[in-house]
Amino acid sequence: MQSIELLFKKHNDAILKNTSNFSFEENTVSILFINILNPINRKNAILFAMIFLSKNFFLKIPAHGIAFLICVTLSMGWTSLAPSGEQKTKNTTEKRIDSLRREHKKFVYNDPAKALELINEALSMADSANHSSAKIECRIDLSYLHRITGNYELALQHAFDALTKLKIQLAEDKGNDDGNMTSSILLAETHTAIGKTYGDMTYYPLALKYFKKAETIFIEHEKLRSLAYLYMNKAIIYDSNGESMYSNTLFKKSLQIFKQLKDTASIGHAYNNLSISYKQSEDFGTAKKYNDSAIHIYRMVENKAALANALNNSARIAYDQKKFAAGLDYLDVALRVIDEIGNLRFNSDNNALRGATHFKLGHSDIAEKILLEELPNSKTHFFMENSELILETLVALYQQKQDLRELSTYSGMLLDLRTDKEEKQDKKAIIEEKYAKEFDEQADLFDSKEKRYKKSNEILILIFVLLALQFVVLIILFQKNKLLV
Repeated sequence: MQSIELLFKKHNDAILKNTSNFSFEENTVSILFINILNPINRKNAILFAMIFLSKNFFLKIPAHGIAFLICVTLSMGWTSLAPSGEQKTKNTTEKRIDSLRREHKKFVYNDPAKALELINEALSMADSANHSSAKIECRIDLSYLHRITGNYELALQHAFDALTKLKIQLAEDKGNDDGNMTSSILLAETHTAIGKTYGDMTYYPLALKYFKKAETIFIEHEKLRSLAYLYMNKAIIYDSNGESMYSNTLFKKSLQIFKQLKDTASIGHAYNNLSISYKQSEDFGTAKKYNDSAIHIYRMVENKAALANALNNSARIAYDQKKFAAGLDYLDVALRVIDEIGNLRFNSDNNALRGATHFKLGHSDIAEKILLEELPNSKTHFFMENSELILETLVALYQQKQDLRELSTYSGMLLDLRTDKEEKQDKKAIIEEKYAKEFDEQADLFDSKEKRYKKSNEILILIFVLLALQFVVLIILFQKNKLLV
């Protein structure tokens, strides 16, 4: 088969020298089709179309005229749709940013430092390319990452930074329905990130305030899946505050939406959260029922990370029921799954509970080995709940052994941990006050920019009206001068 380039050269020479066996119009249509197939020469199709017109064959030969119309339409369409070099670069940058954001999520629990490196690279690219949505999305990702690692001040800083940019972007998107909707949804996600951070800091009234802002937007844009997850976040706040009646109502509300959407994996998450809530209120039978349902779904959809977490939760329910042997069985199954996925957080949860369970079963030596190995990991990665369980168990273990030196060491560490928790409780109000003030300042900045934006529009309208009036006056004067003449 002859290449397109060779065919192009052959037909080009033929039509210009008029030495081919085909008629001029047949050659022209042939070249048009060949050029369409060759991305480099599509624009040349228009040139040959002009030659075709100049020879006036369009009116004389209808069949070739139809072919000509098809060729020119396709040529011009493909030419206009073909992305420019600048657009190709932009698309490549967007794909790279999306890839980095997806990749960082794999390391959030397993290697937070790696996750931070990836999302910072994505943010740097988004800022350099001035990609407005990506700049905000990366800052939301950073807020979530710092919240998970316990750095609440940085989490709030990135979230409020995203909020400031969004407020300005919303003003610029006025009149652009698609842009306005995208910015509004990002605004809801930013409010959610702020709410989750305040929730982790146990500053529940502020958390609920921001969740309410997000809820209003999700309802307005009918984002049911996001709304269902928001209800779960609100439920966790109520559950943490001991208000299980409210939390269970919200968990069931989210479950109902997920069932409506037929979102099987998210139904599993709702069951898992209901299980934790019922465990908190010591209704272990109902907690186990929901947890078993979650495990069944996670196995069905092959969500190994969620399955490992649910199996660890099964062990926690058994631990609270003092069914330590059954709990150890759950931990063994969970550990096999965790080893497959390499999740550092779930591994820490498993080891802390495994050590405590072995101690309850009277396996003091095994418990001591597991707990001492896990303690540095739980402290390094800010898994405070695990650190507290490990230290409580070690204190009980050395008290039982009457090892006063080790008892003194770990009792001191446990006291320091609890003092640190209390200090964080005190600091949360200071941090909240600081960011509330900054938020007010950012709101003022947004208002002033919006006022300037409105004023600029008003000035432009005024100039347009004055020019129109001037034009009308000139026409009137011209008509008068014409009459006088």
